[in-house]
Amino acid sequence: GQELDLQKDMVAKYLQCTDTDPQTPSFPGCLEKLSCISHDRTIKITTMEMEVASAVLQSILNNEFVTPAFKRRIQLASQTGYSYPGSCDKYRCHHHLLPQSDKKQSKKTYKSKKKLWKKPYF
Repeated sequence: GQELDLQKDMVAKYLQCTDTDPQTPSFPGCLEKLSCISHDRTIKITTMEMEVASAVLQSILNNEFVTPAFKRRIQLASQTGYSYPGSCDKYRCHHHLLPQSDKKQSKKTYKSKKKLWKKPYF
């Protein structure tokens, strides 16, 4: 009812308020990246990760308070992941979401705990 609508409206407002510059890592950029990664066939993700990603993205796409323009960006990101595998790094996010690719993970070898502590999560 009314409480659920309030929650959905708050989510939509948060997305709008944090979506300032496409070149800057942001929460909306994370959602685009998540959408891209979940449709990129070259990125290995578990069934559980895929289910969580789908639930998060569907909740945004089904939210009537989220603008059609933002919903379209989520859909375009999924098309990018599907049509151009390996290109999800174009979406700016400051959180570690899901594995980026097997190739990138195998390149990262850390010989000390100090370097592991500084591992970037972009």
